[in-house]
Amino acid sequence: MLIPGLKKIVNQRLKKQSELMAITNMLRVVLDSNIYISSIGFGGNPKKVVSLGIKGEFQIVLSEFIISEVTRVCIKKLKLKSSELDFFFNELLLVADLVTPSTEITTTTNDGDNIVLATAIDGHADYIVTGDKAHLIPIQKYQTVKIVTLDKFMQFLK
Repeated sequence: MLIPGLKKIVNQRLKKQSELMAITNMLRVVLDSNIYISSIGFGGNPKKVVSLGIKGEFQIVLSEFIISEVTRVCIKKLKLKSSELDFFFNELLLVADLVTPSTEITTTTNDGDNIVLATAIDGHADYIVTGDKAHLIPIQKYQTVKIVTLDKFMQFLK
């Protein structure tokens, strides 16, 4: 479930998806929920990579599922209020390409990771950046999407 008030922004972004894809040849990247959670909770390289995406160094590809997962974990584990996440998501949604994945993927045993893969495929992403060493990192590549750790992606950007 989305934070109240974000649904309107989400719907606006969905309408602009094909328009955005037509005007940009930029590197397209899905940041897994664990990257956003670490960015919010701990800073460091996760915060740097999110900032680079917001600044336009690459195109962030995002889905409602990732937003919901980040919200759920930040509220439950980091004890944040949804209102404390509003600014973060509002800023992110101004630049992200928001996709609604429809591709059915059953590659991993984790449904959430399958949705992240579907987000990347349907969002025409070049990379998934993740800290998920149990399910996603071992795949390394799914169709045309490279799956890398944050450290490898940061090295690539240098």
